[in-house]
Amino acid sequence: MDPKQQAHYRQLLTRMQYELENKDAIKAEPMRNDDVTPVEEDVQPYVEMEQSIASSRNLKLACSIDDIRHALQVLRESPDDYGYCEECDEPIEERRLELMPYVRLCVSCQQKEEERAAVYAAGGRKYAGDFIDE
Repeated sequence: MDPKQQAHYRQLLTRMQYELENKDAIKAEPMRNDDVTPVEEDVQPYVEMEQSIASSRNLKLACSIDDIRHALQVLRESPDDYGYCEECDEPIEERRLELMPYVRLCVSCQQKEEERAAVYAAGGRKYAGDFIDE
């Protein structure tokens, strides 16, 4: 990747970082209306769901900011490494970088990572196509 392309991605990342860091955190209704009155029983599941969604979105926002900071650090400290998959060292497709300039993995390695995460979330391991409970 030439310096002009690196400057382009640096600019994209900087703009994304600014937009995300200046975005307000998503807030959810508290479980209590005041210091002592709990939320009505029939409303409580809805409030809990809202809190869970807000928490998930805020976590995703924080992770995106971290990924952007990492990509900017790579561009700053070792610009020749930017745009290469951290797993297989193959170039990441330009279309993928345009959409997500903070991405660390190529499509193939990303799919493998997501498969591993899904198996882990299911509580087991996968060897040679077999699912093994732990």
